[in-house]
This record gives sequence, C-alpha cells and structure tokens, in this order.
Amino acid sequence: MAADAVDHPVDVIRQVPIFSELSDVEAEELYQSGRRVVAAPGELIIREGAPGDALFIILSGLLEVTKLDDGREVTLATRGAGDVLGEMSLLERTPRTASVRASQQSELLWIGQEEFRKLLAKRPEAAATLLRTVMARLRSTEASLVQSDKLAALGTLAAGLAHELNNPAAAIQRSTGYLGEAFEAWRRRTVELGRG
Repeated sequence: MAADAVDHPVDVIRQVPIFSELSDVEAEELYQSGRRVVAAPGELIIREGAPGDALFIILSGLLEVTKLDDGREVTLATRGAGDVLGEMSLLERTPRTASVRASQQSELLWIGQEEFRKLLAKRPEAAATLLRTVMARLRSTEASLVQSDKLAALGTLAAGLAHELNNPAAAIQRSTGYLGEAFEAWRRRTVELGRG
C-alpha cells in the first residue's frame, strides 16, 4: 500500500463528484462490490483501445493519462486520490480512449459494469454529475491535443530555422533568387509605367 494510502476508502469514494451524494451505506456497498488493485510505478492500468468494462477510483497514489497522437504519446492529465478513471468507455461501451499508467505506487478500486449500472439505477442524479465530468474531460483532452499539435508545428518550424542557420550558403542563394525575382518584377512594372 502506498505511503499516502487512505484509512477510510469510503471517504475517498465520496470525494468523487459522481459519488458525492451517496449515503454511508451506499458508499460502503459500492466499495464492497469493487475489487482493490495495487499498481507499481510504471504499471499500465488501462490500455488505449482495450475494451471498457470497468471504472477505477483512485484510493491513493498518482497516475498519468496519455493518448497516442500521430505516433506520439501525449500526456493529457495526472490523476490522484479521489479521481475516477475509465467511466467514459464504461458508459459508451466503446474501447478505451486513453492509456493510464501508475506514476508511483497506487491503490485503486475496480468497479465493474454491472455494479456501476446498479448504482446508476439506485441514484439517477449521479448520471447528471457523471455527464458533467465526462464533458469536462473531453474539453480538457481536446485542449491538450490542440496544444500538442501546436508544439509539434513549432518544433518543425524550429528545425527548419536551425537548418537555415546551419546552411548559410543555401539561405544566401535562396535570398538572391528572391531578390532577382523582385528586381525582375520591378523592371517589368517600370517598363509598363513608361509605356503609360
């Protein structure tokens, strides 16, 4: 168990917005219906593209959420105690949209699809809170990917500039070509102006 582990996991469950309105009894039932999972640093908890058959509540530790974007791994978020993971795939019954890896020793509560469905049937208001959580995560993911694309474009621009700086002869030759084109355009316009 991690050094920052929680004495009362039921309290952590109630820190999760979608479970915050659960009574002590309901939170305890949810905890008992789940399965505790301990993850070592570097261990993969969720793999992007895998079936989404459960969600995880982080009881202790720290996890990193990543997504592949054009072959690059982009970090979307870091999650800690009281956060929930994997709820989107569970709701949509679609493959996982991101990977999750433990950054440090972590303890999670695995909640299966059936247990989650029972909870939503019992507490329909949890569905509205869950929808808000999912929408916030989608906006955050989109912003992270846009930022990653901007950084990649900036990297390409910097590489091109570095190439130009490392090859001044090519830059001078290209500049001379541009100057020649500009001079020719100026000459044509001067002739046209003289005819007018």
